[in-house]
Parts: sequence; C-alpha cells; structure tokens
Amino acid sequence: MSRVIFVDDEPRVLNGIKKSLGDEWQVDFCPSAEIALEIMERETGDIVVTDLQMPSMSGHELILDVRHKFSATTAIVLSGQCSELDKKQIRLAGIRFFPKP
Repeated sequence: MSRVIFVDDEPRVLNGIKKSLGDEWQVDFCPSAEIALEIMERETGDIVVTDLQMPSMSGHELILDVRHKFSATTAIVLSGQCSELDKKQIRLAGIRFFPKP
C-alpha cells in the first residue's frame, strides 16, 4: 500500500482532499511542512504532495529536505499561487505540478 502525505496550511484544502480519496492508500494530512517531516522521520512516505506558500517553511524548502533525507520519496506540488517561472523551475527539477481546483 502506498503512503501519501498531503501538506497544506489551509484546513479546507486538506478536508477536500480527504473527502475525495478512497481507501487504497495510507494517507496523512499535515497542516505544516514541519509536521510532515516529523511524520516522515517515523515512517517514510512514498509520495509528498505539498503546497508551495506556507508560513514558516515553504513547500520549496520541504521538497529540498525530502529529496535530501528521503531520496526515494516522490514530490508533487499542488498549488493555487504559483508563477509561471516557479512552474517552469518545478518541472525542470523533475517535480510534477498540479494547480489547485
């Protein structure tokens, strides 16, 4: 079973994702990048889906930490506020980008 960690500082976004998912994955919902890293220290995730703009630690910083500490984990960006330059840099780094609905 794949383990997916969703990271977003907006509770309504996490609740919307939670409602739309089935039960074929093991899923964690984290309101901050720091909490996501704490969870991953205990049990590494297969996939981290993160927003970019969050207080204290951005999604960019989270992805860098994940790639450094958990190189087998796939990072995906799910963001509503992302410039075209950010999108290009994300894709060039081999990270998938999806806009928030």
